[in-house]
Amino acid sequence: MTDQARKAFRFGCLIPLGIALLVLVVLPYSFIALLFWAVAGSWDFEGRDNLRYWAFVKGSRTEQLGLILHADKPAKYSVSLQEGNFPGWTVVTYRSMAAPDAVAEAYVKRCRELNLKVTRGPEAKIEQDGTAGVTLVCEIRPYIDAEFYAERKQGDTTTEVSVRVWGSD
Repeated sequence: MTDQARKAFRFGCLIPLGIALLVLVVLPYSFIALLFWAVAGSWDFEGRDNLRYWAFVKGSRTEQLGLILHADKPAKYSVSLQEGNFPGWTVVTYRSMAAPDAVAEAYVKRCRELNLKVTRGPEAKIEQDGTAGVTLVCEIRPYIDAEFYAERKQGDTTTEVSVRVWGSD
């Protein structure tokens, strides 16, 4: 066999290899991406030990902001992907052992560590039924915010915390 014939044979073997690579690697990932894009609405799930957490929250700004003195119950996540000019959002709700004002102060510190500007709050209010709540807003960029709300009902030992991060960064 001549050198030219060997080169042609090697090149001929690369074509089926490339097709196999396309079928086994590229197409499944493209199909999964298409499924995520095609599903309307939000993705709702609990806890951190699942594929959805890894796909939607891991490494995101929501994970960087984190949870403050998280209680025993798993956190609940709701994720809506960016669509058109809608920026999408991630909402996490969880129970914290810290008081509402301590939760807000911890998030103020984390916002500053992430170079987010605190634009509103922390603002505390007490309802007539004894519920204490604190709100806070940090600006990620113009019109894209991270919003925090911590509330403890009278007699409860834990604080209900809600964090909404606008944008899919």
